[in-house]
Order: sequence, then C-alpha cells, then structure tokens
Amino acid sequence: MVEYLYGKGHRRISYIGGPDELEVSTTRREAFVSAVAKLGLDVPAELMTSGGFTFAGGSEAMAEILDAGDVTAVLAANDLMAIGATRQLLSRGLSVPEDVSVAGFDDILIAEYAPVPLTTMRVPTYQIGREGASLVLGALRGDDPADIAVEGELVERESVASIAGA
Repeated sequence: MVEYLYGKGHRRISYIGGPDELEVSTTRREAFVSAVAKLGLDVPAELMTSGGFTFAGGSEAMAEILDAGDVTAVLAANDLMAIGATRQLLSRGLSVPEDVSVAGFDDILIAEYAPVPLTTMRVPTYQIGREGASLVLGALRGDDPADIAVEGELVERESVASIAGA
C-alpha cells in the first residue's frame, strides 16, 4: 500500500497502527517502516501513532497527526481506524482525498460504504483460516510449524487521489 501511495505522488505519508502489544500491529508497523525506507522517504515519529484498531482511535490518531505536521496521505493498519481518520479529516473541513488521501487494511464490509469509499488492502481471511487450521492439525501430529505467506489484494475506491504532477 505504501508503494501504491508513493506511485500516486505521495511523499508525506503518515501511519496509524494498532496496539503495540499485538504481534499483528508490530508486523504491520515494521512493514510500513521498511517500505518507506526502501522508497527513501523520511517519516518523522510524530507522524506514526497508534489508533488501537478502533474507529475512535483512528479519529484521535488523525487529530494528533494533523497537529504534528503536514501530510498528503495516511495509511491505517485497519479499516476501522481509516474510517475514523476520514471522519476526523471531514470534521476539520478537509476533503478526502483532495486534501489528504486515506488508505486502510482488511477490506471490511463497511469500507465500501464509509463516508468516502475506502481504498484498502483486502486480506484473504478465508485462506488465512485454512492455513491456520492446517498448522494446528500439523502441530497436533508433531510437525514443526512453517511460516505461511498470503497475498493481499489492492481494492481501489475513492479515498486516494494522485498528487498533481505525479
């Protein structure tokens, strides 16, 4: 998703993550940090915050980010936080995606019906469930667990715009 935003011309990309104690939060934050570093972007610490994987947390995190600096895009580690961030932007009189683009992660059912239909990364939850069950069954047989990789799918909606001249 970072590469997608970069391809749209965004260079000031902020990040809203989940609770630090969850492995999924750590993994998604590390992936964000790695992706922006690979692209040569500098994202100050004050533009990366936690939203607790909630709608209200996403709104509060977006308020913190707006108070900390100028951004053209925000990537939230889940769709609820992205929708909360969108609401915060709209409540401040900003336009999504014209002033700030917003992207999420998961493609939950309401993402398509958000105040601005959300661009997001669809997570193959069914496949993750199957792979997880397979790992559990293998562990019960005494097999060593293996790392499993699944690919998400970019779902483009209306919450991300290109920067002029990109």
